[in-house]
Amino acid sequence: AAAGVVLKDFSGAAAGYFGGVRIPASLIAGSSLGALFSLKGLLENMETKSPTERLVIQIYHAMVLISFILSLSTIVVATAATVTIMHGSFDVMAETAYILLQRELEFEFVSSRWAFLMSLVTFLVGVTGRVLLEFNLLTEKRRSLALGVVFSMTALVSHLFSYINSTLYCWPNFLMMTFHLIKLLIMRSFYEQRPLQLVAVVSACLGTFFSIKGLFYDTRKKKAE
Repeated sequence: AAAGVVLKDFSGAAAGYFGGVRIPASLIAGSSLGALFSLKGLLENMETKSPTERLVIQIYHAMVLISFILSLSTIVVATAATVTIMHGSFDVMAETAYILLQRELEFEFVSSRWAFLMSLVTFLVGVTGRVLLEFNLLTEKRRSLALGVVFSMTALVSHLFSYINSTLYCWPNFLMMTFHLIKLLIMRSFYEQRPLQLVAVVSACLGTFFSIKGLFYDTRKKKAE
């Protein structure tokens, strides 16, 4: 170690991080799963709704589904990471717990943190859509209230991202963290030759493509017909 640098065993703090992130992720997972089926009655008479209402309903269901997937991923990865720490097959000595996580459990640390933050954001987008639908704010008379809700939630999400960017430390912003996670996924898929990881990456890309296609292209096609 360099002069003046004190190395300590931060395995307990690392395990505490993964244990801590599972709690809010579990709350989001439970809430998003319930929200996913709570408005399914609105899908029965989609033809009678305005294009804006149909779009908001589709975005709502897409966002809460994504939120559930990401929060569940956070729970599973964090749990597995805790088991890895308990196994103790790596050097637990480091200057800080953050350095230990970045050095020894980089994929688990980055993926669980990214997935949790994105599950939170997508859940908030879903909540916004739910408010607009439940309180019938998508009408011409209530447009001002709808804009008030949208801008209020935009302010919240922007504030959260602004603060999150200041605590990333290894990256200048959340976007660069996302690129780094993509790099880690590519390395695990191809260089480390993990076939199921490759299946997950390809399936995620296809899921994103068809979801966007269903939300926008198919909706416009039906409207044109």
